[in-house]
Amino acid sequence: MFSLTNFLKGLSLQNAVDRSIQLIIEPGGTSGTTTTLLAAQTADRVITLPDGNATLSTADSIETLSNKTIDGELTFIETTTPGTNPPSGSNDLYFKTDNHLYSLDSTGTERQIDAAFLNPMTSKGDMIVGGVSGVETRLPGGTNGQLLTYNTGAPDNIQWSTFSVANNIVVSSAITGSTTGTSYSTPTNGIVTIIPTGRSVMIFLTSNTTGTQSNVAVDSSSSTTFVSAGFQLLKDGVSMGSINLASEFPSASSSNGVVYAPSSIMFIDPSPTSVSHTYTLQYQANVSNTLVGISNCLLVAKEF
Repeated sequence: MFSLTNFLKGLSLQNAVDRSIQLIIEPGGTSGTTTTLLAAQTADRVITLPDGNATLSTADSIETLSNKTIDGELTFIETTTPGTNPPSGSNDLYFKTDNHLYSLDSTGTERQIDAAFLNPMTSKGDMIVGGVSGVETRLPGGTNGQLLTYNTGAPDNIQWSTFSVANNIVVSSAITGSTTGTSYSTPTNGIVTIIPTGRSVMIFLTSNTTGTQSNVAVDSSSSTTFVSAGFQLLKDGVSMGSINLASEFPSASSSNGVVYAPSSIMFIDPSPTSVSHTYTLQYQANVSNTLVGISNCLLVAKEF
């Protein structure tokens, strides 16, 4: 039934079976404007409106879509880098004529985001490294006890290396010498040179296992009740520190003495650089007429 009132206020369509079900078309545009609905079907078409309050989207309007799922292919028209950057917090997504996918952020930074990552790993323990071009490369796993090290001479600057610090040790020949002088002097074979790998180095005197009576002795060379001696270690000619050995004797007879364990003379270089370093043992008599003797000992430099 045609209603002139409904026609003037809006078009109301009722379901043929249940007349309480209605479709109302109500113009709400700007005064003096017209919206025309055109149909260009070539066969019977059915348009189903969503069950919810919503705004319909058009093909060529600028809109923000939310809560949408694309079921099927999405076709992009190839383009060039946009001439205008997107607003802050947004990114443009587009395919260029080179068939690659790019993004453009609000600062104008363009990134290719479809570069394929190829996993070159084939075995347990493999690692992925990259060269100057950024191409991923397989680095096979090393062997037991090896460490991953940086080496500019290796492919991609990365390599597995055998841990060799345990064998980085230098031992002098048998040290011998004696003095009553109060100035520092170096005994025979009292120098060792080592190239550390960056770890701490311990330098110490130890017994010469192939010899006898290995000791560091401070002896009285004349009648006295007190003897003293000083020992210092130089690293590349610069003193690392010194220690003093002294003893008071119960008698004043000549040639009284005391023997000190070689390990009582020990120094540690906590963080040497990875270049050659020379460590030199020196000794002196601190009291006039005191005899300082070093007999059949070894000077050892060991990294740890």
